[in-house]
Amino acid sequence: MDPSSLEKSRRVQIQISADLNRRLDRAARDSGISKSAYVRVALEREFAQEVQLEREISRHRPKVTSP
Repeated sequence: MDPSSLEKSRRVQIQISADLNRRLDRAARDSGISKSAYVRVALEREFAQEVQLEREISRHRPKVTSP
């Protein structure tokens, strides 16, 4: 089992504009999940993209060799 799934969940409160809330409502409803779940999935995707970008950057970074 993934150790991170055993961690206690944390509550986060944010303020968003009325327009962003309408868009979130619509997207969550269309996806069949709650707004909280939609935000969580969006965060997971964002962080996964960051990790992938870091991997790609390090892959293309020139190797430093010591003399």
